[in-house]
Amino acid sequence: MKEILSQLIYPHPLLLLGVMVMIFLDLLSGVRKASKNGEATSSRGLRNSFDKATTYFSLNLAVLVILNITNFADDQKRFSDWLSYSTNTLLIACCYVELKSILENLIEINTEIQMVKFNQ
Repeated sequence: MKEILSQLIYPHPLLLLGVMVMIFLDLLSGVRKASKNGEATSSRGLRNSFDKATTYFSLNLAVLVILNITNFADDQKRFSDWLSYSTNTLLIACCYVELKSILENLIEINTEIQMVKFNQ
């Protein structure tokens, strides 16, 4: 059993934490943008963030299952390093998508603040 567990491919824990933090920051920036636009915040934004997290982690879990099956089937261990990098790359891509969303929210928030200051 220990031999099987030692051969499993899994992502770096800090990258998993990073995705969760980025989703939370996206939620905060979305709430801030909605309050700046005078829109009522509802549970829709929280639901969207939860759906996004579920999608990211479901995709990551599906890829992990496929990669671990491939890793166990690869007797000569030709692809082990490549497979372990691919899980981390997937999480980095999720972080990038969230970063882009956060930046879009922040640009819209700051543009409105500058417009108000300019008009006064």
